Amino acid sequence: MSLNGGFQQITPDQLQVFLKDESEIGTFLMQTIMAQYSSSEGELDHHPLSIDKAWHGIHFLLTGQAWEGVRPLCNVILGGTPIGDDMGYGPAQYLIPSEVVEVANAIREIGRDQFSEKFDSAALKAADIYPSIWDEGGTDLDYLVSNYEELQKYYLDAAEKGNGMLLYLI
Repeated sequence: MSLNGGFQQITPDQLQVFLKDESEIGTFLMQTIMAQYSSSEGELDHHPLSIDKAWHGIHFLLTGQAWEGVRPLCNVILGGTPIGDDMGYGPAQYLIPSEVVEVANAIREIGRDQFSEKFDSAALKAADIYPSIWDEGGTDLDYLVSNYEELQKYYLDAAEKGNGMLLYLI
């Protein structure tokens, strides 16, 4: 079974609804994820983003740690405040709009080259970073970089729109 990282932009109003009734989070995320695969590009306000199994490697390259880190970079993947029920690998986490802006500003400055410079397959392997593919040569770096760039765009878009973010592992 694979463990994939997902992100969903939410408006401040949506966040308030979820904070009042956390039981709605799981249903909302499952409906949103399913709608992504069955709707055309313009039908959803904010499509979810999946970074597949790259989540742990991206976190490690940004923070230098397997599970911890310093804000705002630790909030990119594994940060936020827990909300709702366990989705199989823990509950979703949320970032309020000001935290999304903080994350977006931090990763805006970390481009492809700077991100790539942090790549060390031996360090990823030694830290037991999921999914344990870190001896496959250049393809593993390309995999992380392409997913990081999509995540970076997604955060920048969310910050520009004043949205919060749901982060989840499924």
